[in-house]
Formats: sequence, C-alpha cells, structure tokens
Amino acid sequence: YSVPLTVEFLRAHPTLVVDTRNFYANFGTRLAEFLEDLSEKIDAHLIHGDNFQALSLMEAHHHRQIDCVCIDPPYNTGSDGFLYRDNYKDSSWLTQQNQTLQLSRRLLQDTGSLFTCCDENEAHSYAPLLRDTFGQSNFVETIIWNKRVPKNDKGVGNIHDFIFLVCNNFTQRRALGYVYSMRKDEIEEIYTLVAQCKEKGLTLLETQNELKKFYRKQGYDRGITLYCELDPEFEIWGKINMSWPNPKTEGPRYEVINPVTGKPVPIPKNGWRWKEGTFREAEKNGPTYLLPDGSMMKGRIWYAPEEGIQPSSVTYLREVETFLLRSILSVKSDGSLVLENLGLAGLVDYPKPPTLIERLVYATNNPNGIVLDYFSGSGTTGHAVINLNREDGGKRKFI
Repeated sequence: YSVPLTVEFLRAHPTLVVDTRNFYANFGTRLAEFLEDLSEKIDAHLIHGDNFQALSLMEAHHHRQIDCVCIDPPYNTGSDGFLYRDNYKDSSWLTQQNQTLQLSRRLLQDTGSLFTCCDENEAHSYAPLLRDTFGQSNFVETIIWNKRVPKNDKGVGNIHDFIFLVCNNFTQRRALGYVYSMRKDEIEEIYTLVAQCKEKGLTLLETQNELKKFYRKQGYDRGITLYCELDPEFEIWGKINMSWPNPKTEGPRYEVINPVTGKPVPIPKNGWRWKEGTFREAEKNGPTYLLPDGSMMKGRIWYAPEEGIQPSSVTYLREVETFLLRSILSVKSDGSLVLENLGLAGLVDYPKPPTLIERLVYATNNPNGIVLDYFSGSGTTGHAVINLNREDGGKRKFI
C-alpha cells in the first residue's frame, strides 16, 4: 500500500481488507451504518463459537440457503493438532459428527451438496453415518484424494485420504440436469506450449510430438490427453468414437465414403452414434483440411488416410474445458507451504491445500452460492472461495 496511505490509493483498490480491530472501539458499528443492504454486500461471515450451537442459530436465517458444505472434521487420531477434542472413542466421535450433520442438512438447499474429508481411522463408520443421515440414494461418491506426498508411519507409503460426497436430494439434482464438474487442469499451460511451438516455427507434427511429451510428463488422464491433435491453425482437437454407445441396442446404419480413399468405411458393429442427417451436417460444419499424415478433417469429421478405419468426430479442446468430477483427485498436499507463504507457518497442523477445496466447491456448479465450513481450521475453504471468485468472476459467499 502507499506510504502515506492516500484516499486516491483506497479508491483505486476498493477490495482491500479492513481489520476493524485496529481502529477505535465502535469503528465497526459506525462503518456498518454507512453501508446500505449490508447483508448483500458482505461476502463472508466468520463465526467464533461451538459449531453445534452456531449451526443451530444459523437455521433461522439460512434454512435451505446453503449450496455447498465443505468440512474437514478432526480425524480422531489423537495427534492431528486440531483445536477440537481429539481421540474420541468411536461412538463418541460419531455422535459429535451426527449432531452437526443433521443440522447442516437442514441448512442445505434441496440440490445442495456436502463434501467431508476422512482418513482410514473412521472411514468404515463415517460412510454409514452419512448414508443414514442423507439416505442411501443421496450418497454420491467416495472420492480418493491422492496427496502425492507419502506418509510412512506403518511401513507403507500412504498417500491418500477419503472425501465423501453426499447430496440433499440427488433425484432432484438429476432431474434438473446438474452434474459435478471440474476444470481441465493447467489448461492455459497447454495453450501456451502450442503457441510457443508455433512461434518457433515448428511444424504441426513437431508441435504434436511436443504436446504429447508434455502430457506424459504431467501425467494427465484421458480427459485431457484425448486432445492431442492439431488443425492447420494450431488449434487443439481430439477424435471422438462414432460407434453406437449401447451394446444392447443398435444405432442407424448408412454408407459413408472416405474422401481420402474414395472407398466406403466400415460401419460400426452396432451402427453409428449419429443419425445420417447429423453426420452429413457435421461434414459441412467447417473447412476441409488435408493433414500432414495424409488424413483429412472434413468439417467436424476426421478420415484416416487408409482403408478399413472408421471416421471420428472432431471436438476442440476449447469447447470442453470442463469435464465430470473425477473420483480420484491428485493434488499435492502443500497446505502448510501455502500458510508459510502467508506468514502463518506452524499455526495449524495438516491444513488442506486451497487447490483441493477449490475443486470441490467448483464442482457444485453454482458461482453465486453460499459455501459453509463449520470446522474452519486455517480458513482454507474461505481462501478457496476467494480464489475461485477471482478466477471466474463468481459471487460465492462463505461462512
């Protein structure tokens, strides 16, 4: 900030945080008097108190208002450093969790979701509790968090924890077409790599090889590595199978001529995925390119340079920058490093990385929702919400 602090500087930076405890006693109260529609303008609430009592008080104003609950309760190990009483007997720990889960469900919207972290100490009993509280049909998934950093306290390199995902009313979510999605990781790095290759004068084939090397190095899953082709404009695309997807039924059958060979292509065993009219329109949807390997892009259909190979549909990476949330999330456990970089080293043991929580919150697909964390710990959930809002322009609020 500017020294001395000026009015011009404050006007140029309207989102700076003001810690009212550094001012005179009634500064916060006087400040609030000048703000119209205060509840609408406040992005977050921090409640300091017993979580059961706080959740009980919240129900009056937040009944069915919360879009996402994201919690990291004490792991019941006796050594995790949480400020909550730890090392409960199993039944006592479950009773504590049950009380707060019951309350949090009443705060969730019908389409709202709850993510809760757990390790192997209580996973066997915590999952049944969630099923009892929310109903078997609303237990969505057990997500494995690959922490990438092995913990060796049993002679085994343990690198995972569990994240249970439950929904208040999964039937309603499905009826509304809601899914849990995630962004394609580091997608800008992919575009940057291709742009740099183009600037260096690399050919399409050379750039494709560099792209595939980058994918292998990063260890991306099929959701990204599928997109490893380039058109003459150096736009990244992938080949999508055109076969009818259901092995128990059959799709339409019609003849398709490969424009490269001039011969009919093999018809998939169970027919084509698309109706003939849709297929022909896709061929017209874009220019025709002859690629360096002899294959051809005809609109949105790709044809091989030789006989006996079925065509594929063409989908560009820019068109599908999100995909379904994976049941295995690989995120480095670097929450302590994040706190250290903020000057908060050593205050909380084993904090979750904000990147992990960003993925969970983003998955609910509501950029304007309210996110609740009633085991606040180091404030990772709030950190994640702030990051997401900065990245995608969302107006999420957190408690």
